[in-house]
Amino acid sequence: MLKTIHFNKTKTKLCLDIALTAAYVIAMEPRFTGETWHEWLGLALGGAAIIHVLLNWKWVLNVTRRFFHKLQQQVRIDYLLDLALFASFTVVILSGIMISENLRTAETLGISFEAQRTWRSIHAWAPQVALVIVGIHLGLHWKWIADTTRRYLPRIRIRRPVGQLPSSELHAQD
Repeated sequence: MLKTIHFNKTKTKLCLDIALTAAYVIAMEPRFTGETWHEWLGLALGGAAIIHVLLNWKWVLNVTRRFFHKLQQQVRIDYLLDLALFASFTVVILSGIMISENLRTAETLGISFEAQRTWRSIHAWAPQVALVIVGIHLGLHWKWIADTTRRYLPRIRIRRPVGQLPSSELHAQD
């Protein structure tokens, strides 16, 4: 007998978002991973970001269709912020590909040294811009993050030894 696998979209989005955020922070500093892993992690982040967009595709289409019609102001702000985040990630990944040591993109495409310097300059500031947008994005969605995390991540319960009072009761006795 085959079991039906239940796909929990919200839980999947939460896990993907946590992984994306952690991987982005790690990827921002190539000294943590080395240049090769930095580049491959950047490409993987691009793929994960596309999956994130696809998981939210229905929302993207609905808001796009109704953007200039009746729509809550907060939804418009979220949409524009998400669009800025997508654009900044695209610039980070594209500039990373253009300066990649492992993919040898510049050599393959015959990009001049001056153009390589320009791409390196873009790749130096674009992740910083993206990080600011990620921070704003996390701040605006903090309630969803906190509520969903509480709902889906396992709770850690620390058992007290038998006879030990809770810390609140210990301090009350002083």
